[in-house]
Amino acid sequence: DCQDGVSGCIQCTNPDNPILRVSGMVVSQSNNSGTLVDIREFPDVEKDPFTVNITPNPVHDRLTITTDYDKGHTSVHIVNAQGVDVRRFSMEKTTTIDVSDLPAGVYIVQVKGENGSAKQKIINK
Repeated sequence: DCQDGVSGCIQCTNPDNPILRVSGMVVSQSNNSGTLVDIREFPDVEKDPFTVNITPNPVHDRLTITTDYDKGHTSVHIVNAQGVDVRRFSMEKTTTIDVSDLPAGVYIVQVKGENGSAKQKIINK
């Protein structure tokens, strides 16, 4: 029996039956390149849920990000509507940043901790 991608599993290590781990899932494909065989949940590390509060929203010049993440620094990515990182930095608990140079539009602020993440949509006017 297959052991969900565990090292040493004959079916999983067989080059004729490749697997791919994607965000906690094990994806298997058959020898026919277009045939998806199986997608199964793979046990993940327990997620650390936390919240992010961003004010003001909509924003004009300065944005304050506050989180209740209590395991140290978080990584912050501000992404524009085209999926491009426009800001990337780390923070702990609360930070205020200048966004006056960003064009008006919708952005996603994603705050990543060690085992989880939280995100929020913001509008820059």
